[in-house]
Amino acid sequence: MKRLRNVTVPEAVALALTIAVVVVILFGAATSATAFGAFNYGWDGTADLRAVADATTDSAVLGNTSTYDRLPGNGTLAVVLGPSEPYTSAELERIDAFVRRGGTLLVSGDFGPGANEVLAGIKATARIDGTVLRDERNHGRSPAFPLATTVSESAEGRVDGVEGGIDGVDELALNYPSWVVMPNGTDGAIMAETSAYAYADENRDGDLDDEESMRAYPILTRESLENGTVLTLSDPSVFINSMLDRGDNRAFAQALFSASERVRFDYTHSGEVPPLVQALDVIRSSPLAQFLFGTALVGGVVLLRKCGRDIRDRFGRRSPTVEDIELTESEIVDLVSKRHPDWDRDRVTRIATQLAARRSGHQEPVDDDP
Repeated sequence: MKRLRNVTVPEAVALALTIAVVVVILFGAATSATAFGAFNYGWDGTADLRAVADATTDSAVLGNTSTYDRLPGNGTLAVVLGPSEPYTSAELERIDAFVRRGGTLLVSGDFGPGANEVLAGIKATARIDGTVLRDERNHGRSPAFPLATTVSESAEGRVDGVEGGIDGVDELALNYPSWVVMPNGTDGAIMAETSAYAYADENRDGDLDDEESMRAYPILTRESLENGTVLTLSDPSVFINSMLDRGDNRAFAQALFSASERVRFDYTHSGEVPPLVQALDVIRSSPLAQFLFGTALVGGVVLLRKCGRDIRDRFGRRSPTVEDIELTESEIVDLVSKRHPDWDRDRVTRIATQLAARRSGHQEPVDDDP
């Protein structure tokens, strides 16, 4: 290999730039800046939530809604966070069938229409109001960050094997939440709600006006659809990276995930999935893609080995020594004399003779003592 001291500055700069470009390309292909995105490592992403799921149960990100057709109902939790694009009627039918055969669906949104479109599409009764809540007494860093408390154990309802309230969760830290509307007479349960000092800020002026009243507002509800369950959460920010360690948000996620055999995150309508993630999902789900990828990988290895000699020759060259150069004894005398003009003629001749002898096969040591 080429020694570091023999690597030129242009070569070192080119190599560093190449590595940097490759790293940036791979990072960009595997991450996302989409809000609530599973591969968004920023403050508004849910990459940490995905890590919690990976550590708790069998989890994966859905690449296509057709996967719902193959998902087992019982023991599966599907999570839809802040959908920003509408689902087609065929896609909603797949989700509806998944729930009714025993699946659990968590739908979370706040101010956009996406979550309500999903709830309506599967004929759930809960809806997200879309009005921001504030709480002047029970809140985090400001009244716009109210706290939600779980219902008492005497409340009716069941969330993924946890009777009444959610085990280990006393409060959820919210971030500009809305609230869940449950029509009268519906068969549902409130699993988490704000304190009695919360109010819906209808005009968004940040104040409690005369027409706005304080009361407890539902944040998380549960209802049954045939054999399945729908959970409606009016603040997806509970799960983002910057909020996951506030309140009992992380414990809430762990409680939901640990009660399920598998968790699937549906980001198919929540912004663009990174291309590298899409490619890996295609490879995992298609035998043909696996064959083509394997063939390309083997071909790349073969090509790399074939080019390996040229690469080694390029970066493995070393500076030639006197022994590498085909010189006669007289040429060696001239070369040594030029390099060491202070040496006497006899010494130069003796060294040249010994070098010539070594080249001819005699391994006599070179004596360069004066």
